[in-house]
Amino acid sequence: MARDLDPFSLIINTNIGWVLSVAHRPLDAIAQLRQTLALDSTYLQAHTRLIDPLAAVQQFDSARREAEYVIRKTGTATALTGLALLDAKIGRASEARARLDTVLARARMEYVPPAAVATVFAALGDTAGQDLWLGRALHEHSNAIAYLMVDDRLWRHDAQFMSLARQVGLR
Repeated sequence: MARDLDPFSLIINTNIGWVLSVAHRPLDAIAQLRQTLALDSTYLQAHTRLIDPLAAVQQFDSARREAEYVIRKTGTATALTGLALLDAKIGRASEARARLDTVLARARMEYVPPAAVATVFAALGDTAGQDLWLGRALHEHSNAIAYLMVDDRLWRHDAQFMSLARQVGLR
């Protein structure tokens, strides 16, 4: 395992946490990501990856703190999608929509990864918005497309999504 070669690598340790999260092992993911943050408490990718597993175990206040930390440190529209996604997941649809509107306005002036926007649309139940932004991700050859079928933040049951998955050979 890569971690055996470099046990102090922040990206390797963070990616292990992310894989645990995608594998539906949120408690293990949280433990791994907190261990990574013990190595460097300022490592933003670990803070970002911690949001989803915290939300999965309904530690919404902790997830919000992580999302707000990432926003404070980066100020990016991409970071704002993390908080919008969390708001949508916990039923704060109007707050999520307002954050999404801010992200969409910023996307006209700066780059925002389309897959991140798609996850917010999905959480709001807007499959048309999700599919539009996933189409943009496909058009730009985003690496997020490789994770379509394992990303639980996406709605995978509509015809447009399945068509996209077939286009890239995932179905």
